[in-house]
Amino acid sequence: MSTDTVFVLTILVLCYAVVSGLVKKWYTAPALIFVLFGIVLGPFGLKLIEGETDAANFTVVAQLALTVILFNQACELDLDAVIRRRGITFRLLVIGVPLAIGLGMLTALLVLPVMPVWEALCLAAIVAPTEVALIDALL
Repeated sequence: MSTDTVFVLTILVLCYAVVSGLVKKWYTAPALIFVLFGIVLGPFGLKLIEGETDAANFTVVAQLALTVILFNQACELDLDAVIRRRGITFRLLVIGVPLAIGLGMLTALLVLPVMPVWEALCLAAIVAPTEVALIDALL
């Protein structure tokens, strides 16, 4: 990965950190924003980010982006509201998350029938918290 690509990705993550409060008002998932910027800045768009086959080089930048996103969401958690809505929170965590993982795994197996079951389970476990964050925003 070239230094230009690292620079562009780092600037993108820092810019997201600055405007994350505005993004929260739009009820838009941060991952969606990063995917859209990846498409626009990638090899099929402005070509500011190189599309290499060696994905190991993107690990540090991806971890940085994930850290910023998760830290931002954790800072915005309203513990008083979670305690106030304890019944809804309990159902969301005990029923909603396992159900989202199960349905996500089933969907992954239907869409990608060659995928092993354990990979479908991992994919569903990765996607399920995103759905929970959207549901929490609606509550």
